[in-house]
Amino acid sequence: RQYVEFERKLPMVRNFATTGPLLLTDWALTPQELVSEIRYQAARLIQAGLDFQITDPNGTRLEGVIGPARNPEKGYAVRREEGTYLPWPEWVAPPIRVEKTSGVFIFDCMLSWWSRYIGISPYFSEPVRLQIENNRILKIEGGLEAERLRRFLEQMRARLGDGVYAFDTLHFGVHPHAEVEPYKCPSPLYRRLIEHSNSRNLHVHIGSPQATKEYPYWMHVTGDIRLPTFRVGANLIHDRGHLTVLDSPQVKQIAAKYPGRPGV
Repeated sequence: RQYVEFERKLPMVRNFATTGPLLLTDWALTPQELVSEIRYQAARLIQAGLDFQITDPNGTRLEGVIGPARNPEKGYAVRREEGTYLPWPEWVAPPIRVEKTSGVFIFDCMLSWWSRYIGISPYFSEPVRLQIENNRILKIEGGLEAERLRRFLEQMRARLGDGVYAFDTLHFGVHPHAEVEPYKCPSPLYRRLIEHSNSRNLHVHIGSPQATKEYPYWMHVTGDIRLPTFRVGANLIHDRGHLTVLDSPQVKQIAAKYPGRPGV
């Protein structure tokens, strides 16, 4: 991706639906135009400088301030077509930088890309509880998964520095049908990857270290919750897991263009 997208600046389509059974799911059959519009309309509600709050029935309570987007001039509402990275089916909203963030974040699953390096399943036997103060992870509590996460971050700190304890980025899935049955996708690792892009899945980045010459890899460990209530200023983004822009006129207008296809 670094060579194709950043050095050569070539468009790159990333195909997630890689088998016949997956191509026949609602996840793959949902119009790309529709999910792209969901992503864009949700991102329009995120503005730098606004206060945010996240709660979840599992006990999560976070408060902070939305930080500047990677491109402050454009903000967070950027369409995929303006770049070169095109995941299919559509994936997640742009990463949201957060500042002055404190509270408790409790999660029981994570994206499967890095769970294998930690040595745990992406579906936990016990929830992990993070204590956050001013964008820093101060405490990790829980069972087996929490202990292995603690040890993993200690090991990565030796490679990448104190940034492994940073807590400064979150975002969420945008696909209303990103969930498949085991008989269509036997791998729990791949099912968790698909669910990560579901419109009710909100995740945080656990650690935000910069890659180094000696370790030129992006540490991408996430904590995922499934029933968030997420507010940014006066905007309600999620209501107990429901992404509110699914009800917007812009999204429903595009869904109406595709009768017989999965909608919202």
